[in-house]
Amino acid sequence: MPEGLAFDCAAATLARGDLWNLVTDAGRLDLVFTPSGTTGYEDLVRNAVPFEVYGVTIAAASLPDIIRSKEASDRPQDRQEVVLLRALTETGRTAGWR
Repeated sequence: MPEGLAFDCAAATLARGDLWNLVTDAGRLDLVFTPSGTTGYEDLVRNAVPFEVYGVTIAAASLPDIIRSKEASDRPQDRQEVVLLRALTETGRTAGWR
């Protein structure tokens, strides 16, 4: 629907699925609870990179972990993104990412 649908983002609602593709006022948001090639949060948090968003510090997956997950998913769009992410890594244009 062009105007969107109301969505309850409570923990109980989110727990009903492993993958959510949402469109927010700030843009697209894909929530994946156990990304391909990982065992989920405990696996990813070890190398997570802290970011501040609207005054709140969040942990984002490290670039190598994102690449690992995209390689494991083996979707065409992820294969293309891996090429770009590796190029960014090689050129050092990933300030703040480990």
